[in-house]
Amino acid sequence: MLCSLGLCYADLLLGEARQTQRDVLEASRRDETVALRGAGRKSQVASRKSQVASRKSQVASRKSQVASRKEPEARSRSRSGRQEQERETSCLAPLHFAPS
Repeated sequence: MLCSLGLCYADLLLGEARQTQRDVLEASRRDETVALRGAGRKSQVASRKSQVASRKSQVASRKSQVASRKEPEARSRSRSGRQEQERETSCLAPLHFAPS
């Protein structure tokens, strides 16, 4: 009878130990899953930040391209404006009359 009680008690202890081990494994798996989710979120945030930075650089590049296209136009306009002024002033040059 004592042996059977001892075996029952040993089985009970072994069962509790197994259950505890399962609980520990389950908890560690949960922690791992949570950690992976957190890492996944961090990865997604980093990816989004990278995409935003890429878009910003594309916008800056486009702006500089537009500005470089407008710059020669402005220069040519100012040149043509100066040429027109020179033509106007040369036509309006004072006429010198010889005294009679």
